Amino acid sequence: MWPSEGPNIIHAKTLFQTCNCDRFVTVEPLNLNVQKLKTPPSAVLVLQSFEPARTQAIGESIGAQARPGDVVLLIGDLGAGKTCLTQGILWGLGSKDHVRSPTFVLIMEHAARIPLYHADLYRLEQGSDLNGVGLEEYLQGDGLCVVEWADRAPGVFPNDRLEVSIEQDENQRDGRTLTLTAFGVRYVDLLQSLIAGIDRLSNAVDKARDI
Repeated sequence: MWPSEGPNIIHAKTLFQTCNCDRFVTVEPLNLNVQKLKTPPSAVLVLQSFEPARTQAIGESIGAQARPGDVVLLIGDLGAGKTCLTQGILWGLGSKDHVRSPTFVLIMEHAARIPLYHADLYRLEQGSDLNGVGLEEYLQGDGLCVVEWADRAPGVFPNDRLEVSIEQDENQRDGRTLTLTAFGVRYVDLLQSLIAGIDRLSNAVDKARDI
């Protein structure tokens, strides 16, 4: 069921009708597996990507809209495209660097318009203590914190955040379904900005392919 109405709640269906984006679809009920929710989701955006360049374009739009202190949690199986999305986020922040999963260190920093703190919790034991890792400092830092495998550390993330769940398409090798769930007014605003930005960047991907 959708969460009850309130001053800080915008249903995704209403959001998309307002923006005249009929081609975006919503999901109901929500399937959230990071942690037991303390606050209801404010809006949900579901996007289809059929190639890595599109996934990166979505990430680039997220990076372009990012502000200091933002938190983006990525959830998905091995090979789902979490690092691919993070690469686009870094480009959207204005950096030309390339990211890789920080396999042997939990957090990597990238210099950009605002710092990107890229955390990968894959090697973290489910439910392990994060004390000593310093993740909380990054979550409250002056940059954008992107966390892969966020479902391995339930209960440590801020109430206000953006969760991105990536699912692979069984019938299409590079097909992906990205479910973006906004918690809090800040991230509802981000989703609204993403709609225009994704259209613009996807068109750029098409034009680049035609050259």
